[in-house]
Amino acid sequence: MRYPFVILLAVLWMGGTAHAQKENLTMKEKWFETRPVCFGRYVADVPKVLQTNMLNTTIDDFTITNLGPATQRDLEKNIAERQVLMEKGGPIEDSSFVRFRGVETDEDVTVILYDFFDEFDPKYIPPSDDSETYFLADGHLFEITGKIKKNERESRLTRLFRIAHATRPRDMAAVPKEAGYCIKDGFVALPPEFDFGTTFRLTNVDIDQNFGFSIDIWKAM
Repeated sequence: MRYPFVILLAVLWMGGTAHAQKENLTMKEKWFETRPVCFGRYVADVPKVLQTNMLNTTIDDFTITNLGPATQRDLEKNIAERQVLMEKGGPIEDSSFVRFRGVETDEDVTVILYDFFDEFDPKYIPPSDDSETYFLADGHLFEITGKIKKNERESRLTRLFRIAHATRPRDMAAVPKEAGYCIKDGFVALPPEFDFGTTFRLTNVDIDQNFGFSIDIWKAM
């Protein structure tokens, strides 16, 4: 799981200094007490006093979100509501010009496809469908969103289903030992053959509300 730590590290000094303006804190031993954290395909030791926050990760331009604990009934209800909304034409993303394009399934993974059309040119067919994918993994409901080019539908769906079947929830303090991608509240157990991107933040509000590190990873295979 450990890979060379070659990333872009942006240090945000919006407050002007890393020391608290009120308490004038200085470096202490506790800053050297570290713990391992995992983000994307990387593991780094960071000071324990820093709080971690990972933004949603994209894999193959699909955004994966752990929606939290759920049951099979919750999953079915969510899928039914989203499908009905799309069949009615929205609104989705503030647009009432939505066209339902169908449903694809693979085992317990469901993909709902739709596109947006121009009210002034309803016959126009955009080159890509928007997709919403829902499934349960270890008692958690996951959502994957992204675009699928109409002329690449079969191959993109194959990749999407592969990503979904490899996704499971993860405690953010856990560092998996197997190869894969650490995401917010989850892990995708796949080999390093997928494009991915993520933003990982380290902050400490006790020092200064504007103090933090932002680590951005964007890698194309």
